Amino acid sequence: MGDVHIGASMPGALSHRSASMPKHHTIPTGPTGRVGRNHTVDGYLLNEDVALFDTEFFSFSGDMASAMDPQVGLLLDTNYETLEDDPFILAPFYRYLYSGK
Repeated sequence: MGDVHIGASMPGALSHRSASMPKHHTIPTGPTGRVGRNHTVDGYLLNEDVALFDTEFFSFSGDMASAMDPQVGLLLDTNYETLEDDPFILAPFYRYLYSGK
């Protein structure tokens, strides 16, 4: 017997799995006013501020958090959210977490 729980960070300002994404839509224009050269004109980008990563909760120092790739923080947040949504999280079962493709 097994339960499968899925977590995802989706582009287009979807903040939770219950939000629905339209099936057909155009590719949005990328953000403007960013510093540096942007080789991508259009695309699906996350609408989250990566600076809001909770370093204290994950026991990261400020230096460590500022040096890590922002995608690591998004991955940790998503993994925690997935585990948090498990109704049997306090049950004495093994928990396995797979992240990747």
